[in-house]
Amino acid sequence: MKYYHITDRDILLVEKILGEGLKANDEGQIFLFENVAFKVNDVVNKVSDHIAVNQVYLDEYAILEIDSKGFKTELIQDNVGEFSARWQWILEQDSIDPEYIELHGIAEANYKPPFYK
Repeated sequence: MKYYHITDRDILLVEKILGEGLKANDEGQIFLFENVAFKVNDVVNKVSDHIAVNQVYLDEYAILEIDSKGFKTELIQDNVGEFSARWQWILEQDSIDPEYIELHGIAEANYKPPFYK
């Protein structure tokens, strides 16, 4: 199965991740998500746009596709209080090797608040 991770679209950062792998944060966690669209009050958003705007504060971002064959541990449901929570995951391992990572694309956040009029 494929999961996704977003990061700054800086090409040097993306190339480093693609060459060296995706490293965990200081707590040993890698944040992943399923990039589905979800609807709240007739407003449709992608999980990636929601995370970019509301959690990591990026207007433009790189989406990395991660093959679950690179997981050494089980995914844990991320405990966030947001509409996209059911599609957000935590992987507790030091890194994901580069052979399991591909650049899915560069995106511009197109997020609308769920009570958007």
